Amino acid sequence: MTLAVQIEALLFASDQPLPLGRLQEMLTHVTREEIEAALAELDGAYAVDARAFRLMKVGGGWQLATKPEMADVVRRLFTTKRRVRLTKAALESLAIIAYKQPTTRPEIDAIRGVASSGVIETLLERNLIQIAGRSEGVGRPLLYGTTAEFLQYLGLNSLTDLPSLEELERMLSERESAARLADEDELRAMEEAARAGPPPGDAEAEPLPAAARLEARLRDMELPTLDELDDELRDRTARVAELSSLVADQRRRHTAELEPQPDAAAAGADAASDADSPPPAPMAMESATPHEAPADVPIATAGAPEECA
Repeated sequence: MTLAVQIEALLFASDQPLPLGRLQEMLTHVTREEIEAALAELDGAYAVDARAFRLMKVGGGWQLATKPEMADVVRRLFTTKRRVRLTKAALESLAIIAYKQPTTRPEIDAIRGVASSGVIETLLERNLIQIAGRSEGVGRPLLYGTTAEFLQYLGLNSLTDLPSLEELERMLSERESAARLADEDELRAMEEAARAGPPPGDAEAEPLPAAARLEARLRDMELPTLDELDDELRDRTARVAELSSLVADQRRRHTAELEPQPDAAAAGADAASDADSPPPAPMAMESATPHEAPADVPIATAGAPEECA
């Protein structure tokens, strides 16, 4: 077995670029110069033969990769893979980090004119940037730099191969736009295939309803299905109702605590003063006086004989 075949096997089995140092660790019986000669032999053989792949020097190492003209064919293999695209803000931040690294988030914000915390989190999740330490400035903010995966993303061997800032932004935008258009073409092709129905040989197979096809598509893309979204919506609605009831109960209790309460001591003092005070005196009734007879009416006196006319 030749050295070139051994290196080809290692490159074929690895999903990451293999630097010369790593190859030399696994092939201890050969020198660095022999490994470089074997790599050149492989590169020349792939260039001459009508192969679907080539040998690339990327990310500081060597890797087998399919040729660009095979992109349309290979993309069909990954139609069910979920791909997260970078926004324009993320591309701008990535370009700034690539040229200013190591740099801090305040410096990125100052260049872009807007906050960049969200896009930095996205770039960290995509493993396109990494934390490279802390700055010595005020507050010692985190420093950010690009990763080896960033170089693979652009097909570059090292940071010295970076184009100008304008060209880098254009490259990133074109790459994301092409990938987004490819996704749209895939979805359009799937919709057309679904409308066309099963192939002629499968005419006896009953086509799936549109809802079932959509459920299968979401499941393949590792996205929640419609039923799962409905269940989550019901759970969230019930939770919101529970929280609303709890807030209303707390509000009622708070209002009751703020209402003024009668002073028990003052009420007791008023009751004691009412008990010690003498009862109210009865109102004096006016004495009845005899009615005086009119002056022109004679008053009869007992025992006096009446005068005869």
